[in-house]
Amino acid sequence: MPMDIKRFQDEGFAVNLTIHEYKQNYTRPHLQEMTHALMREADSVLFFNEKDRKNAIRASQKGVLLFGRLIPGGGLYALEPYDLAGKANELTVASQLLSSNPESIEAVLAKPPNILSFGTIRNGKGFEEALGLAREIKRRVQAGDKRFTSTVFVAGDPQGTALMQELFAERYGEQRLKKLQQTVPAPQADASDAERRAYWQLVKDELEEQLQNENVPPENPFLVIYPWCKPKVLERLKHLCKYVCRMDDMGMRFNGSGVISVLDAGIVYTKWGCVTDEQFINGGEYEGAVDLGSNKYGIHQSRKFFDSRRQTLSTYRRDPGSRPVAAILDSIIAREKNQQKYKNQLWLSDNYQSVKKAQALLREVFTLENSTNHLKQAFAARHLTHPGA
Repeated sequence: MPMDIKRFQDEGFAVNLTIHEYKQNYTRPHLQEMTHALMREADSVLFFNEKDRKNAIRASQKGVLLFGRLIPGGGLYALEPYDLAGKANELTVASQLLSSNPESIEAVLAKPPNILSFGTIRNGKGFEEALGLAREIKRRVQAGDKRFTSTVFVAGDPQGTALMQELFAERYGEQRLKKLQQTVPAPQADASDAERRAYWQLVKDELEEQLQNENVPPENPFLVIYPWCKPKVLERLKHLCKYVCRMDDMGMRFNGSGVISVLDAGIVYTKWGCVTDEQFINGGEYEGAVDLGSNKYGIHQSRKFFDSRRQTLSTYRRDPGSRPVAAILDSIIAREKNQQKYKNQLWLSDNYQSVKKAQALLREVFTLENSTNHLKQAFAARHLTHPGA
């Protein structure tokens, strides 16, 4: 709280705040008000993307919190203007270890056109699209369309029980899953993360053993599930997949660690979200590094609703199915055709250009050196304005 910041300052400490997702508070004016109360007292403030920094500065100068007037029964949330611009800087997220040493572009393009969806398995993270892709591939193959028969790999931390139920029912069949869960019931809402991981791994092992013993294929062989995987397993999956489905609720952004962590895997399908920077769109320097689609917020662009329980107004948060599955699949097929067309001149293919820009992002932006330099700049600015601090 603000008083705690002052206690540190009274003891001679400079206090820096890092604002991870300021945009999330656009729909929660009371939380935005608290954020500004903390930023007012801090010595320096770091934002993870330029849009958040500019919007926070604008609010601090005008003394009005954004979107408060849109809340039913509410009004504008006013705050006393203060100087945020003088102490607000931008911080770049460092790429994770798994994205530090990408393969050559040619090696990435030589991988099979499988699709990886990795991360925290819950709504709004792209797993609904991954499930839909597996269903669509199966539907097309059964209809006689053999243009694209690749596998969708889903891997990550299984936090959404309902979503895990859907995924497992799709691969193994609903009746087979229900029969097993009569003796091994699904985890309760208060189950720990470790319990959820252990449960779904157990269920996977049991169901895979059943298929092997009965010598029958999965209900949907185009979907493979890893309820939890170690880094070495994830690396193996990344070597098996040229494409990644990672929608994320706020889309491509400079603090989108989930997207950043798979930039080295190949061509990433994500979305144009609420804080997607101009560098990724409209002729920006890194346009094409990821596939954003053509609609801001995807298919939920015009949707607005008020959640009375959470007191939030939203057009984008945790909405599943943010991009049409058929359109994603058609786009991948078109990319494969384009790559085949330029197989003797790979550098002319769309996939080559996408991977080239994605790897440039890893080398030029998402580096530990950049993150460290931004931190140094923030504290150097503090030292220049407050010598001896």
